[in-house]
Amino acid sequence: GGIALGIFLLVRWEKLSARVTSVVLIVLLPALPITVAASAWHLSRRTYSSLSGTLASRPLLPALPQKSGAPHVLWIVFDEWDQKLTFDTPTTNLQLPELARFRDASFYSGDAYPPAAHTVVSLPSLLTGNVFSKSTPEGMSEMLETYDPRQPDVRLTAQSTIFTEARSAGFNVGLVGWYLPYCRLFGDLTSCPGAEPNEDRPSLPGLMWEAARDQIRGLPLLGRLGVTQRPATPEEDHLKSYRQQLAEVIPAVRDPRLNFVFLHIGVPHWPPIYDAAKASFSTSPTGTYLDNLALVDRTLGEIRRTLEQARTWESSTILLTSDHPLRVDLWRSMHHGGLPADVQQSARVPFLLKMAGEKQGVDYPRAIQTVVTKDLLLAIMKGEIT
Repeated sequence: GGIALGIFLLVRWEKLSARVTSVVLIVLLPALPITVAASAWHLSRRTYSSLSGTLASRPLLPALPQKSGAPHVLWIVFDEWDQKLTFDTPTTNLQLPELARFRDASFYSGDAYPPAAHTVVSLPSLLTGNVFSKSTPEGMSEMLETYDPRQPDVRLTAQSTIFTEARSAGFNVGLVGWYLPYCRLFGDLTSCPGAEPNEDRPSLPGLMWEAARDQIRGLPLLGRLGVTQRPATPEEDHLKSYRQQLAEVIPAVRDPRLNFVFLHIGVPHWPPIYDAAKASFSTSPTGTYLDNLALVDRTLGEIRRTLEQARTWESSTILLTSDHPLRVDLWRSMHHGGLPADVQQSARVPFLLKMAGEKQGVDYPRAIQTVVTKDLLLAIMKGEIT
């Protein structure tokens, strides 16, 4: 049947082509205005987070005066940091000296479980202390959270978070984030890079042009012909993002005004941007998850040296953990060959807490649900836990 139809079209194509083409074009004619109108609608609601341009952030608050001996607490979340590959089955050729040194002087749990397997659900749960089951972006400055499927969703911006409660207790709060629009979601912050006033707000025509330009950049061969710039690879984008984060993390951890600093850092999350063997950054597609683990170690070392130079390392309380463990299937689908062949999916994340002045580490023998972190750190800041 197919062969017969093909022969018929070959014989009759000259007579049929004009008529068929006309009918197809007439049928598709409404597609262009509908597509443009749909794009304008979505962009007016600002649901496309990949577009460039500044959007309104919540206003920063002035620093509250602090007494001598006020707490200095860092909560550091390394995205997609896996307990099993870091501490349970470390490879012989991967050295993580900074993490080993930190563990030797901290409260350590090898059996810690995050509230969810994805950042968009886990981090709102960690910051509020509530275990959400679903998180849905609503525009670019709001998220809807599902706590009980039988009840209406709640707005994340209306929830009490560690930021609001720390500020209410008289502490100054700083934040450096990745992936989520933290400066637009959360108030009560004294420092949040990207939240400074900026009049370069994108208009709807500007966003439409940005969307069209992104589409044009992706057309085949235009980059090779020099008509458009070659789109950056995922590795190049991720390395650029990491460097920008680190440039914001270092000033935040040594800011003497801040009592509590939340850091969400985008490694060892895919894609790999480090070469552990050479101890240098790399955008090679042959990088691995273990390479990014080495970058976690290097990042912790830079934070430690910054605090030691400021003479605040000993007096700082520092929590290291993650929003979710390595997602084996997702990593393999995005990056073939980036994981050890025998790695299995785990549900656990690292949890290491160094109290101010702590010298002797201790291993906690029971399981921990990391959603307790908010209340734990608030109790430490208030002096209820020492």
